[in-house]
Amino acid sequence: MKNRNKSYNPRKHFDSYIRTILSKSLIVYFVNENHPDTLVELISMTGDRITVTSSLAKVLESHKHQWSVMLGIFYIEKGRRNCSFLIAEADKPRMQSEMVHDLNTEHQEFIESKKKQGVEVLGAGWIASPVGLDLDEELCGKIFDKLGAFDYER
Repeated sequence: MKNRNKSYNPRKHFDSYIRTILSKSLIVYFVNENHPDTLVELISMTGDRITVTSSLAKVLESHKHQWSVMLGIFYIEKGRRNCSFLIAEADKPRMQSEMVHDLNTEHQEFIESKKKQGVEVLGAGWIASPVGLDLDEELCGKIFDKLGAFDYER
């Protein structure tokens, strides 16, 4: 029996499937006193965890993406819990490995600028989109909150 659907290409279908997942997902990382070893996770736009298959991980690691990244700091100021966000520079498509040093440097400078204001920093994290989704503070705050980034005792 002949395959009547000659236009079906499994690789193209797979790539489309991966793009669909990435267009609706965010990558999240944070640490605080209650979560000192939090791992990088793939999260839906509503904050639900998504299983990362080896194929998806490979696409994330081995391709250039148009990243958007929001850096966050969780702290106590005047006795109250607070957070601040900063949109990281992401001007061109890059591999994740090409961004690590620059993002770590920018995040450390952001943390140090808060400490100089006399606040007690309790944690930090970032949220990234590999497809350049518009990240805003409200969305990032809700996701960090749902995942426990603001859970700390003081």
